[in-house]
Amino acid sequence: LLVFEGAKIESVSASSAKINSEAYVGENLETLNLTLGQSSDSFVNELFQNTPNPFSDVTTIGFSLSKDAQVNLKFFDISGKIIQTVTGEYKAGANQLEISAKDLQSSGVLYYQLEAEGFTATRKMIIIE
Repeated sequence: LLVFEGAKIESVSASSAKINSEAYVGENLETLNLTLGQSSDSFVNELFQNTPNPFSDVTTIGFSLSKDAQVNLKFFDISGKIIQTVTGEYKAGANQLEISAKDLQSSGVLYYQLEAEGFTATRKMIIIE
C-alpha cells in the first residue's frame, strides 16, 4: 500500500508480478483506477519478429529505439549474401516497416538484421510462394 499526500505521481515502475490496479489518495483514501503503460523513456533498442511469419505477400517488422537514430535494415539469403537494404531515420520508441516479398525477390529462409547507434540484432523470416 502506497499513500501519497499532495504529490503528483508521474511514473511508476512495476515488475511482471501480479498487482492490483488501483491507488488510494486523500484523507479518505479515495480509490483511483490505474492503467499500466509504457513511457517513451523506457524504450530500449529491440528488433521484433516479423508478422506474419511465414508470409507470401507482405510482412511487418517492428523495432523500438531508445533515441532517434538512422536505421539500416539488411536482408540476407541463407548464404549470407545481402539481397536488400533499407535505410531511414526513425524516432525513439516503437517503429515498424512493411516489406513486400516482391521487393526481396526471394523465397524460403531469409535473415534480417537491424543496425542502429551501435545496436545490432538479427532474426529469421520465411517467404512462401
